[in-house]
Amino acid sequence: LGAHNPDLLLVYDGDLGSPSFGPPKDWPPVCVVIKEGYQRQKVQRVLDRNVARFVLFMHENVQEEWSDYADQCFLAHIPHCAEHRLYPMPTPGFHARPWDVTVIGNMNATYYPHRVRLRDLTLTVLKKRGYRVRVLKHPGYKRPVPDGTYAEADYACELSQSKVVLSCSGHQRAAFLKYVEGPMAGAVFGADLPMDRPFLARTTLDLPLYATDRVILERIEAMLDD
Repeated sequence: LGAHNPDLLLVYDGDLGSPSFGPPKDWPPVCVVIKEGYQRQKVQRVLDRNVARFVLFMHENVQEEWSDYADQCFLAHIPHCAEHRLYPMPTPGFHARPWDVTVIGNMNATYYPHRVRLRDLTLTVLKKRGYRVRVLKHPGYKRPVPDGTYAEADYACELSQSKVVLSCSGHQRAAFLKYVEGPMAGAVFGADLPMDRPFLARTTLDLPLYATDRVILERIEAMLDD
């Protein structure tokens, strides 16, 4: 740390979860950010090391799952938010958008089964019915992003080219940033409703986890054909 003498050291779960990562005795208090709370083994490893004085989660319901550690460290959550300056204003008119449906997010079926289901319905049923559909490949978490993927301003611009944007709350039923990004791009955002942030029901086309394919398709098509 040299001569900087910081008051707080911010680290990410991937660093603190590494067995080779260990803070010297003269380190300032450590705050660890848990980005992927669904990776329970990694979170358990981070918390069991008893190094972090502060632990920040991305979602309130995920934080609550680890409340047994509240006596060991300070637990809190910082909700996802979107940078409004990235989104084009005004957005293209709804009916002028070149894409009817865009599916976004990581397509890992273990953690995002409902998202995979929506993707499959989009690429099979909706596409065959003549709708213009696509799936945006997840760019990952490193920069620069791989070819054929989008991030930041480019990603916001791509969302604004679609009438309907689909995703889901994942295995943890969490309010991902996508629930804000879709509406900010002027699109109808369709997904299941997360357990936290109930106000998102006002800006989300509800596509419930246990709804039939027919119900989900009818709700999407009602938006497109209106």
